[in-house]
Amino acid sequence: MARLPALLAAMRQAIPALVEAFGALRPVLGGAGEADGVTRLYAGLGSVNFSREVLEQPSANLAVLPVRGLDWSDWGKPARVLATLDHLEHRPGWLAAARAVPA
Repeated sequence: MARLPALLAAMRQAIPALVEAFGALRPVLGGAGEADGVTRLYAGLGSVNFSREVLEQPSANLAVLPVRGLDWSDWGKPARVLATLDHLEHRPGWLAAARAVPA
């Protein structure tokens, strides 16, 4: 759990070029050029491992605290989200349709 300003500060420190790239979208957000701007931005971005490149870096704004009584799942892949829903025995309306789509 984190507050957005702390995460943004950690991102600015660890991957400033990525934060600047997203900042360039501000003039088009909410306007006719938003979709094209976002498409162009993502087309030019490389892969970033948020955990490794941001969270694992030393930062005065972030800390790790022990938490008990919670489960953790890395939702980096759709199958992991589905496995968590199964574990929780939660069946949202879209789940049957998602399972019907071949992987």
